Amino acid sequence: MFATKRDFLLLLVTLGVGTIVGYIFSPKEIGTNVSERGKLSVAEICNHNVGVVLLILIVGMLTYGIVAYLLLFINGLSLGIVMANITLGNIIFTLIPYSIFELAAFIIAAFASINLSRQLRRTIKQKNTSIMWQYVGYDKLFLAIVFVFLGIAAVLEVHI
Repeated sequence: MFATKRDFLLLLVTLGVGTIVGYIFSPKEIGTNVSERGKLSVAEICNHNVGVVLLILIVGMLTYGIVAYLLLFINGLSLGIVMANITLGNIIFTLIPYSIFELAAFIIAAFASINLSRQLRRTIKQKNTSIMWQYVGYDKLFLAIVFVFLGIAAVLEVHI
C-alpha cells in the first residue's frame, strides 16, 4: 500500500515540477493566443489524448514507469509554458476546466502503467501468470475512468 501512495505522490510532484520549470523558463510572448488557436474537433482531441494515454500505459509499463514520469514532466512543462503566456482569466476560464480532467487522466494512466509494470515484474520473477491477472479488474476500472475523463476534457477544450 505504501508503494502505491508513494507512486501517486511522485507522479503529482513530477507534474508539478514540470509545470513550475515550464513557467519559470518559458520564453515570454511566444505569440500564441488561446482564442485564436486552430479549431479542432472533439474526436481529433480525443484521438490525440488516447494516443498519449496508450503511450504512457504501454511504454511506461515496459520501462518500469520511467517513460510515464517523463511524459508527465513534459505535459507539466507545456502547461507551465502556456500558463506563463496567457492571462489569469484565460488560465481560470479556459485552461483549468479541461486541464483538470486531461491531466487527471494522464496521472491515472501513469499510475496504472506503474502498477502493471510491478505486476509484470512479479509475474516474471515468480513465473506465475495468475499474479498478472489478479488485479486486472482494477486496471479496467482505471482505463474506464481515464477514457471518461478524456472525453470530458475534449468536450470542454472544444466548447470553452
